[in-house]
Amino acid sequence: MTLTELAALPRAADASVRALPGRTSGRTMRDWAPLVARRHGTGAVAAIRAELGDSSALLPDTPPPDAWLPAWLQVRVTDLLIERHLGGDALALEDKLREDALGRVSLPVRLAARAMGPAAVLQLAPMFHGRLYDVGALAVEPGGTGARVTANGSELFDNPTWQLLQCFALRLMVEATGRRPQSTGVEATQSGGVRFTIRWT
Repeated sequence: MTLTELAALPRAADASVRALPGRTSGRTMRDWAPLVARRHGTGAVAAIRAELGDSSALLPDTPPPDAWLPAWLQVRVTDLLIERHLGGDALALEDKLREDALGRVSLPVRLAARAMGPAAVLQLAPMFHGRLYDVGALAVEPGGTGARVTANGSELFDNPTWQLLQCFALRLMVEATGRRPQSTGVEATQSGGVRFTIRWT
């Protein structure tokens, strides 16, 4: 499945999303409320909180990095942003994430990433995953101008929005090295996991 095909899939039902297992680090939703308010107004934050209902109390406006939040909150907030503020265009989210994520990368880190190159940087993905989620694991198989990243061990990985966020994250890791993502794909594995394939120029 291509990235475009993945983005075109319907968002999962609210009940299905709330049943997703696992927790995510506060780093994955850092400053989410101020960023949403800056782009879409304070009313947008209030509307998202209203959709979350009582569960809204679990999500601070600016979660501290050492906080652990239900992983489904990341998925549900992303779904609401796509549906309510991006006109259903899930691919449009990538530009927002790029602005937020790469804008925080310091010059020394950028220079180090460029020196390492995409393959070496992507091999850090399993370590990053362990810091950002408490379920499942990633494995990376680099090769030339591409890599395969396989996620196993959690039903969270089956959610199309979670998969979309991982595609964007992998593409941003490549961009941080000064290279350009060429293609990104997703497929189920025979072992029940999910495999992301990314190539760059």
